[in-house]
Amino acid sequence: LFISLFLAINPAIMNTLITTLLDLAAKVKAAAGMDYEDAREHGPVTVGIVTAISKTLATLFTYPLIRAKVLQQTSNLRKGMSPMAIWRDIIAEEGVAGLYRGVLAMSYKTVLWNALMMMCKNSVGPKRTLTPPASPANRPLPIPSMGRDAFSDPLAAGEKLDEILEYIRGDPQDPINHRVGVLEHRLGQVSEEIQEIKGLLQHLVAKSPSSGGCTAS
Repeated sequence: LFISLFLAINPAIMNTLITTLLDLAAKVKAAAGMDYEDAREHGPVTVGIVTAISKTLATLFTYPLIRAKVLQQTSNLRKGMSPMAIWRDIIAEEGVAGLYRGVLAMSYKTVLWNALMMMCKNSVGPKRTLTPPASPANRPLPIPSMGRDAFSDPLAAGEKLDEILEYIRGDPQDPINHRVGVLEHRLGQVSEEIQEIKGLLQHLVAKSPSSGGCTAS
């Protein structure tokens, strides 16, 4: 039971290696100048070769356990023995190569079958959704703002405020503003002179005889 459970990782190893090798192939294509989306598209031949390599490596990794399981089931002398004890007997009798006895016959079947299956799947099955390229490292994400962005430079903010205040006050060196100031000053003087003339006229009217006669009548 332990050996059967451990052998269940064989497909996981194969699929992990397939994904890793296909990503490596995409990086090689991209380094050669191919577009990112085109580099991620692999043909049936590439998928078949990658699958064959991955299945071969996965089989080599787990075959000693397969050999121990077969000997447990077929040899009366090794029934009930642990995998470590079986491996020690194999190494003592046949050497390290005995752990991989029969691997070629098994690999021929499993590697060919999985490679053909993945090639057919790549040719007939729907195309997978491409993963977008990774974001550049150490690049801060922009923070959305509901209003206008604040001034990032305090000196620039001070200059902007000076310009706004100067625009409100007006430039004293501007000839138009100077003329407006002179005109306001003169209007003030004319207003004072009109008040003085009005006061003199009222004084003269008050002292004239016609004014007294009109008042008596």
